[in-house]
Amino acid sequence: MTILHEACQRGDLDFVRNFLSRPDADVNARDAEEGLTPLLAATEHLPMVQFLCQQGANVMPTDNFGRTFLHIATYRGHAPVIEWLLEGYKQQQHPGDDSSSSHNKSCRGNPWAECIDQANETALHYAAYRGNLQIAHYLIELGQVDILARNRLGKTALTLARQAEELPLVSYLNSLILLSNACKCQENDLLKRLLQAGVFAKFRFGRNGDQLIHGVCQDGNLEGARILHKYGDKVDWDIPSGSGKTPLHYAARMGRDQVVRWLCEQGVAVDRPCPVGSSAFVISVLVGHVDVAKVLLQFGADVNYRDSSGVTPIHQFSWLVRKDAYLWSVFCWTMERPCNGIVEDGYPFIQRVVLDI
Repeated sequence: MTILHEACQRGDLDFVRNFLSRPDADVNARDAEEGLTPLLAATEHLPMVQFLCQQGANVMPTDNFGRTFLHIATYRGHAPVIEWLLEGYKQQQHPGDDSSSSHNKSCRGNPWAECIDQANETALHYAAYRGNLQIAHYLIELGQVDILARNRLGKTALTLARQAEELPLVSYLNSLILLSNACKCQENDLLKRLLQAGVFAKFRFGRNGDQLIHGVCQDGNLEGARILHKYGDKVDWDIPSGSGKTPLHYAARMGRDQVVRWLCEQGVAVDRPCPVGSSAFVISVLVGHVDVAKVLLQFGADVNYRDSSGVTPIHQFSWLVRKDAYLWSVFCWTMERPCNGIVEDGYPFIQRVVLDI
């Protein structure tokens, strides 16, 4: 470890300030042993972290073991540093927040909580090793960590907390998983009791980064949706999953017309696009859920909505009616130049096909 890294590790701000004032100093220099940058070495000292970010330190480096700043800070248990750094990412999710500070510029668009090390472990796994309930709370309530993520040995954070006999953390994670299972099994009485007891409802789980609201809407559990709305502490029904789909997209895809109507009554954005550019109305037309399409039109869905490819619902509908036309359009798109060449060369059969279309 270099003298710069050692100074960052012990929080010697005066030394680091003088050292980095040199023209040849590198704020992102790595040590030879573990691949630590000054920022990774400073995870226990908030003033040092703030200063390094002001100097343009990279907030997303990994060491030789794939550990990010968040992994190391979580393992060392320094909650103020974690909260300060993640707040910069959190503020970027709200357009009205000030993003001009060096803090926000350094942290822009970096979901640390989703990062994994070489053992496939998230920061939540590290919190479980240490039994740090405060940091686990913060990571989960930020909404950017999968509580069911497994490391290379197939262990979740709950498994690690049990092995370490960290009972408060075990109890907390158990309550979240019980809430998730209540939604999945549509045990709405249990769901209500858990929410009334104050169990946090806006955590993410699974590969798609879903919240509970995405699951109840996909499953058509209207009563569960109403319970979450009433007891779930200001649930945002427009929030996208990790795959970018809102509860309305899930409900439209599965033909849950009653849930779609209820969501529209809550004022969700009817024409909000999913990652491929399709609105809920386009999705309902493509899948063939007429009842859902009717409901969406009643609430102002754009019948001429164009997705990212410029395709409108009428195109989608025509492709459903005449699949041969759709297949031909795909064929022409992929084989345009070869077909043009064949037609120009005077092959009569191909010419007749093109004229017939």
